[in-house]
Amino acid sequence: DGRPVTLLDYRYTTGHGKNRHTHRIGVVILTCDFPVIPLWIRREHAFDKVGEFLGSDDIDFESAEFSRRFYVKSSDRKWAYDVIHPRTMEFLLQMPQYTIQFDRDCLIAHDGSTYGPAGYESASEVLAGILDRLPDYVKEKQKTGF
Repeated sequence: DGRPVTLLDYRYTTGHGKNRHTHRIGVVILTCDFPVIPLWIRREHAFDKVGEFLGSDDIDFESAEFSRRFYVKSSDRKWAYDVIHPRTMEFLLQMPQYTIQFDRDCLIAHDGSTYGPAGYESASEVLAGILDRLPDYVKEKQKTGF
């Protein structure tokens, strides 16, 4: 759709000697034409309940199903609610689940695995779908700073 996109395989190594492991993940980075506020959307994990008990709570939404399936974190709750409104929640509930990060002027998606062409396309569609559902007033506010 004319948006700049970067597709990459990211590789990193953990451990030493016999405990050394090389990890590879596919990453999609979609650049947008306005700055974004850091926001993190990922699958909810069992450990998140422990974190919640210890005071590290995520942002909950009006959709109980969405809040049950997704862990959402941002320093700006209003931004999170502006981005993840009911249409976006419905969209994300129907799509493959990726870890999605908003940072500076881009959205990043990965799921911890490597991708072939179909995986890159799917992750790109999820990111584009989120941007397409952002209300115009939210985009304008980010562009102008007001």
